[in-house]
Amino acid sequence: MLHKNIQLKKNGIMNRFVTMMSNAMLDVAVGTLVICHPEWGARNRSNDEIRKLGPLFGGDVLNLSGWKDEDKEGGCYRDYFPNARCYVISNYGAEVGSSAMDEKELDLSKPYTGQIGTYDLVFNHTVIEHVYSTQVVFDNLALLSRDAILTIVPFVQHMHGVKDGFVDYYRYSPLALERLFEERGFKTLYVSWNEDHPLMNVYIVHVASKCPERYAGFFPPSKRLEIGQTGPGTLIPDFLWPRENERTFWRRMGDFIGYAFRDR
Repeated sequence: MLHKNIQLKKNGIMNRFVTMMSNAMLDVAVGTLVICHPEWGARNRSNDEIRKLGPLFGGDVLNLSGWKDEDKEGGCYRDYFPNARCYVISNYGAEVGSSAMDEKELDLSKPYTGQIGTYDLVFNHTVIEHVYSTQVVFDNLALLSRDAILTIVPFVQHMHGVKDGFVDYYRYSPLALERLFEERGFKTLYVSWNEDHPLMNVYIVHVASKCPERYAGFFPPSKRLEIGQTGPGTLIPDFLWPRENERTFWRRMGDFIGYAFRDR
């Protein structure tokens, strides 16, 4: 019995060694991909989408809970909307005064009473997942907008927030966004998500309007959504557990190594 336990311990060490080396190679591969393809990152891709969509909107634009208006690539979102008549930022609490631009104070978690007016476009980037009451935040978006709403939300992202500050509550699917806006009189005009590599965070970009006829022919085609086949996050299970006929040579080699050392 003692001899058998010693042998199992040795086999366990081999298993752990192979796992450690595999994880190290995965780190090298992911590091290479991230550096070679910064455009695959969720923020980079959402910024590319906003650059493409921003010029379609004129009139008054509100960056809802926009903090410093930074795009995290060294620029400001104000420049993404060259046709805006005016560009306003709303913030709340400790964030008020963080921007040098025209700024309004608004607590998005409380029912909106009209204190900062209405806007032709309400733009919000990774904001609404931090508000606990879904109904309140979508009511507020609808009340703030005279026409359109451009929303970016995370779909596959780690739980995030700030200690003693904002926290992370929800992940919205394209179907949830479409229905929540539709219930408030807004029609979905465009939806997209990044899917260049399954190990990257995934953001959903969504545009809705209560005046959809104004934008006939303006927007590029939306991504195709088919439950279980195409949609945000569907690359992940295909990457981790590909079907037999979709396994590459390298995946089959990894499977072989895994089987060889699984019980050792």
